[in-house]
Amino acid sequence: MKIRWTLYTNANTEKNALTLLSRVRRCLEAPVARVSVQGDRYSGHMVTFEQPLAGERPRALYALLLQNERLGNSWVLSAVSAPARGWCNRSKIAGIQQLEWQEQVWPESVDPTQEGEGLHVVGEREEIIGG
Repeated sequence: MKIRWTLYTNANTEKNALTLLSRVRRCLEAPVARVSVQGDRYSGHMVTFEQPLAGERPRALYALLLQNERLGNSWVLSAVSAPARGWCNRSKIAGIQQLEWQEQVWPESVDPTQEGEGLHVVGEREEIIGG
């Protein structure tokens, strides 16, 4: 199971945004992959990354909720059935304005970054394309 995280920061530079990411990684106590930083010095930077979670889904989600407690307060959880999501705007890490995560539900063989594959919205439902 993989979790896709998005951090909205007030960092003026990409270097500062990556420093905030290293603080988040220490709180998560887990490796991260596919790190991406976007933004500018006026509106801050958005950092996205993936975090693999081991084990069966119920145990992995419980471990994720424990990690959430270390990162922020007043989490809003939705869609407990797959894909689960969480959102928080009360970060315990200074410089992060908002945190979001979403469970990734596509099979390992599907790469969502490739054109023509991945998760696409169709009407009010989502479906996996390709793979």
